[in-house]
Order: sequence, then C-alpha cells, then structure tokens
Amino acid sequence: MPSPSASPAGSRARSASPSSSWPDPSVIFGLWGILTLGPFLAKHVYPIVADHMPDVPVLRYFRQPVGSGEGLLTAGIVLALMIVPIITATTRDLFLQVPPLPRRAPPHSA
Repeated sequence: MPSPSASPAGSRARSASPSSSWPDPSVIFGLWGILTLGPFLAKHVYPIVADHMPDVPVLRYFRQPVGSGEGLLTAGIVLALMIVPIITATTRDLFLQVPPLPRRAPPHSA
C-alpha cells in the first residue's frame, strides 16, 4: 500500500497551484467588458466618435447606430486588457530565470 506522502504527480501539481480555485483573469475581463465597458462606451463614447467620424465609405461602418456597445472597438479594448495578465506572468517568469549577476548594472565610473 502506498504511503500517504506519496501522491500522483497530477494531484500534486494541482494542489501546488495557489490560484487553481480562482477564475482565469481573462474570463473576469471578458465579463466586465460585456457587462460594464460595452454599455458605457455605447452611451458615452460611441456617439461622440460617430459624430466626429468623416463620411468616408470605408468608415461608414463606424457611423452606424451603436446599439449595446458590442462592436469592434469594445472587443479590441477588452482583448487588449485580457492579454495584460498573460504578458505580465510571462515577463515575470522570464525575469526570475535570469541569473542575479547579469541583472546588476556595472558600477558607474566617472
């Protein structure tokens, strides 16, 4: 019979992750974007953009009624916010892998 201290690698990896019970930040940003940011942009920002947009055939798409704010600009803003935690975690992991000696700047010689 295996000892209680021996556990399968999969269960050990899952229990070692402190954020396994928290939802993914991109899910939170997506819900926030569709429930809060979209209606705010539709009410306050998109009418101003539509009024100041020149009447160019390619840009007529942006002059249409804004509806509930579920458009390309809202999607772009939400996606830009959704990738911030991924980029931050990747950058942090990369910085932690750099040895401490090259991190220090050489002494300043005057």
